[in-house]
Amino acid sequence: MRAGSERLDELEPLWRALYEHHAEVGGQVSPVRGYPETWRRRRATYEGWLSAGEAVLLLAQRDGRALGYAMVRPGDGPATWDLGERGVTIETLSVLPSERGEGVGHALIEAAVEYAREVGAELLDVGLVHTNDGARRFYEREGFGLFYLEMVRKLF
Repeated sequence: MRAGSERLDELEPLWRALYEHHAEVGGQVSPVRGYPETWRRRRATYEGWLSAGEAVLLLAQRDGRALGYAMVRPGDGPATWDLGERGVTIETLSVLPSERGEGVGHALIEAAVEYAREVGAELLDVGLVHTNDGARRFYEREGFGLFYLEMVRKLF
């Protein structure tokens, strides 16, 4: 289901699950911020996107309880690559650890695809830490393929 900023507080345990997973799979890539700071930042970002109409919150729930979510943002297609004029980016996808492997992630991807089609997008993309092998396998099963590699250089 689609939800608005009134449901943001329900995402906190889902963000924590993703944060802990990132700390585990990406710790050798970069240290993570402290949890309170990362949730404060992410929640504020989500609130800004939603209030500006720049994103859609897709919420998977059972009996009113949030099991997973995807935050998706539409935008223009790439300038260089002929992948379509419109695209949708999955900014975040998180599923409670107890619900992983139960189809929640797949349902969120399907909801993102449906939304992307509604806004005329020809491309759905997602980024992940290169050490997150489980997420890579999941997205490959969902039809995503490796395309772009982003590299970073710390300046301090």
